[in-house]
Amino acid sequence: RTVFLDALRGANEVTVRGSEGGMYVMLDVSAVEPDDEKFAWALLDKEMVGVMPGSSFGEAAAGHIRVSLCQPEPILKEAALRLRRFASNYRREAA
Repeated sequence: RTVFLDALRGANEVTVRGSEGGMYVMLDVSAVEPDDEKFAWALLDKEMVGVMPGSSFGEAAAGHIRVSLCQPEPILKEAALRLRRFASNYRREAA
């Protein structure tokens, strides 16, 4: 969790939500794309990073993505870097 969050630090449009532990992290991506399912599919298409749309877990999680932390640290770090890159480029491409 620490490796993933440290690598994600500085991605201003993405906010960490949820517990301080566990096997996953919920990220609020609504500032980048309000449609969490659209965000999740685009992230998979552009960066080959698979996440769950938060809306899959109910209305309260809409606008979020759920990232599993059940991978080795190098993979988590790479996933965070790809997520940062994707989020920072998303708005520019949409404009």
